[in-house]
Amino acid sequence: MELKKILKITIIALSVIMIGIVIYFVLGIASLGVGTCKNKMMSEALSSNNYYNAIYFVRNCGATTGYSSQVKLSKLRNKKLFSNNEEIVFVIGNDGNIKLEWINDNILNINSLFYVYHQK
Repeated sequence: MELKKILKITIIALSVIMIGIVIYFVLGIASLGVGTCKNKMMSEALSSNNYYNAIYFVRNCGATTGYSSQVKLSKLRNKKLFSNNEEIVFVIGNDGNIKLEWINDNILNINSLFYVYHQK
């Protein structure tokens, strides 16, 4: 009788360990690639009326994808972000060496080696 009890406890313990290992690997595989992208801020330009801020950053999502250069435009109030009001306004598929220049309070000139874009 004692041997059956030890065998039953051993089977239960091994089952719990196996279930734990399976859950660990399933969660580990499911999380591969999540959160691997990194943004490196390159420059920013504030409009002369302090209402908009343009941020140029390079996005790198790892070895299997290329870089992308992006410009994010944010509306500000008192030089602080106004209620998460941000928008990506320009994307180019490499490190575009982008220059940002405000033409006036409402027109942003985005100049790249490969492209010139005016955002109103």
